[in-house]
Amino acid sequence: MHKFFITILCILICGMNAGAVVIPENFYSYGENIDVKFQSLSADEVKNLDKETKKVYKKLLKNEKFLQKGKYSKAENLYPDFIPNMARFTNIYEGRMEYKKALDYALKIKAADNAKLFSRFAKDYKIGVLYSLNGDYLNSNKYLTPYLTESYEAVLQVARNYFYMQDLKT
Repeated sequence: MHKFFITILCILICGMNAGAVVIPENFYSYGENIDVKFQSLSADEVKNLDKETKKVYKKLLKNEKFLQKGKYSKAENLYPDFIPNMARFTNIYEGRMEYKKALDYALKIKAADNAKLFSRFAKDYKIGVLYSLNGDYLNSNKYLTPYLTESYEAVLQVARNYFYMQDLKT
């Protein structure tokens, strides 16, 4: 919650400067499992936003409504290459067992996340698991092997991959 208020304060301060750029990603909180949560504002907080920030916020609300109604293509058209949407699509398609689509979005996140909204491990672990779910155990291991000494989850997934490849000795 503390991070949220700092983000809002930064947005308000930056909004006071002429020509300030509002970054839509700042209205979200990010979890370790490529989880994203929209941080909605109260009516009073919205009133205190500058004109440009308010415009961005309203567009984000529209995006949220599309996602809640399952209109994913409309959300994607509204904000193409938007990391919070891609993270949600990754998890939505993984939950629907559409692993190829989920993997495509996870790979897009890895390529686009220059701001490091998610940790390198979180992105690589999600990609590794999705490769495994797609039956590509070698690529899965490629993403997970660097984390074998620091992540129990990575060790388990690599072990599963070798089991699926029927390489029981490894």
